[in-house]
Amino acid sequence: MSDNPVETSKNAFTPRTELWREPYRAFFGFGSLYALGFFVLWGLQLRAWALGVDPPAPGLGIAQHAHIVIWGIVGAYVFGFALTAYPKQNDGPSLPKRLLQGLWALFVTAQAGLVAAWIFGFGSLLTPALLLETAAYVLLFSYLAPMGIRQIGQRLWVQALGVLVALATGIIALVLHGFGPPTLQWAAVHLALWNYLLFLIASFVYRLLPFFTSRVCDYEMNRGRFFLPVLWVLLLAKTLVVPAGSELASRAIDAAAFAWCFAEWVRYAPGLGVRVPMVSVLHLGWCWVMGALALGAINPGILQIHMLTVGGVVGFLMAISTRVSLGHGGRPIVLGKAAIAAIVLVQFATLARVLAPTLLPDVNAYQLYHVSAHLLALAFLIWVIRFGPILVLAKIPPKKECPV
Repeated sequence: MSDNPVETSKNAFTPRTELWREPYRAFFGFGSLYALGFFVLWGLQLRAWALGVDPPAPGLGIAQHAHIVIWGIVGAYVFGFALTAYPKQNDGPSLPKRLLQGLWALFVTAQAGLVAAWIFGFGSLLTPALLLETAAYVLLFSYLAPMGIRQIGQRLWVQALGVLVALATGIIALVLHGFGPPTLQWAAVHLALWNYLLFLIASFVYRLLPFFTSRVCDYEMNRGRFFLPVLWVLLLAKTLVVPAGSELASRAIDAAAFAWCFAEWVRYAPGLGVRVPMVSVLHLGWCWVMGALALGAINPGILQIHMLTVGGVVGFLMAISTRVSLGHGGRPIVLGKAAIAAIVLVQFATLARVLAPTLLPDVNAYQLYHVSAHLLALAFLIWVIRFGPILVLAKIPPKKECPV
């Protein structure tokens, strides 16, 4: 036995700062704090509108709100997951620590500038912030693109290229939204929602759901060979017909996209996956995405968009960020009470935003909307309290890397 009282066993946990050990740590941390602050302010603004009084800050327009959510909050999770998972999945090099810190600083500085310009009235910061934000996305794409291109002809090359196509589309939409004429702003938002966010989530689901299910259930991975290419064509068609005002065509495309996504989902044996809580929450996020497509086939509009963004995108990203944080942090990959509470709150936020206006038509819509925003803020608060320490002071994972 050692006489040194400080000596510990090899298996002992000695806390130390590991924020930059893997890309997801800093980006998930920022994204969760960004979401928490943003949804608190957005909820207060919506409540002020409901009461007919001035909001506590100058306030956001709807287009500005969409920009921060799509390229800011969700973007932070996209950066964190893509920089962590994509190199592992495609045999690429890890991003050096200094470059990671620089990219993170670039992205965060851009978001700070946008918040200062749009919420607090410092309009002179807007153009520099948009340029920095665009530069961050271009650098992300430039880092990942060679890895994906090298995968052409390999087993999952379609998924690798799908991520790149989604990111490239997101950059195009970002440039159109930030620098294009006002007449193109909503076309850019639709391009980002369907051909960037939905297609990116679909690319993640295509790779991860069969893999995770096969790890915990008696299931042989089964993926549709043409799922992603056909889905891309359908979503592009939707993006083109929505600005043209062809509601009938939009409904038909949504119905076809829903049927296509549902048929692919059946391949992933959801009946097996939902028995495992950590896998079931990923299925839940994808179900909201499919639900948005189904709703679009019946009643396209803003409720469909919020079902996609709140239930689908936020729900899926919170679930996958929970899994990544636990697995890479050396913790058992098991949903705890805090994670369950956060994910349940996201479901209630989605219902408050999507179903409540229909079920309670006589209630001021902004009253319902601010409840949804504050439920999201509470969900992210719980997530930050539970997973913030894991991101910053984490166990060293075992030598065998956690699959992503």
